[in-house]
Amino acid sequence: LGATVQEALTDATTHLVTVRRDTEKYHKALAASTASGRPHIVHLGWLLRAAVTWERPKEADFAVPLTGEMPRFSDIWGPNQQMPTEIGSESCILPSEEEEEEEEEEEEEE
Repeated sequence: LGATVQEALTDATTHLVTVRRDTEKYHKALAASTASGRPHIVHLGWLLRAAVTWERPKEADFAVPLTGEMPRFSDIWGPNQQMPTEIGSESCILPSEEEEEEEEEEEEEE
């Protein structure tokens, strides 16, 4: 997806993907983000959604709240959103084994 994993925050860091707010890296990113708007501080759902859809999700939908419960990282569709029935031009529904066999037979005939 084009990301580069970094051990430490730098001026080039665009996102901090985190599951905790009690780390030094989180607090450094929060201070930098407050001053400049970067890096975006998002929970793991943001990264997982990007991997599933091959699109960059809106950071605001996955922003780590300053207080309260951390969002469930398995909530990759963001708040109050449902899983789409299609991702790009590909259907999210996997074909049944029978459909796969029929498709293979059609390809063999061609």
